[in-house]
Amino acid sequence: MENFNECLIDLVKESPYLYDSKNRDYKDAIKKENTWLKISQTLGQPVEACTKRWKSLRDKFAKLKKAMDETTKSGSGARNARVWEHFESMRFLDEHLRHRLYVRKLIVLILKAVFSGRMFKGKSQVKSNLFA
Repeated sequence: MENFNECLIDLVKESPYLYDSKNRDYKDAIKKENTWLKISQTLGQPVEACTKRWKSLRDKFAKLKKAMDETTKSGSGARNARVWEHFESMRFLDEHLRHRLYVRKLIVLILKAVFSGRMFKGKSQVKSNLFA
């Protein structure tokens, strides 16, 4: 399976329109479909198996990258963390992944700002109006 994963990563890397939303061919469904067909033929696996495995690899990379970024921001560092075997070979995705700010996190940030008084000048007046 390791050889399959590495080959799949290498084949996808050769076709930026499969992962780079800024690529002019990113929305070309026919080109993507043909590329996945070629990848599946090269690997000797069905297209569905290749795309499913790619999504799994990509999602795992994104999750680990986000965790590493958050660890770096917090300053705690991950000295003894075991590195995923495909992490380095998937670094080409670094500039193409965007971390999403979920609505729940946004609401928490807004509430913290409101109750800490950063959004309004008269914080005691705001708090008293909110609970009146």
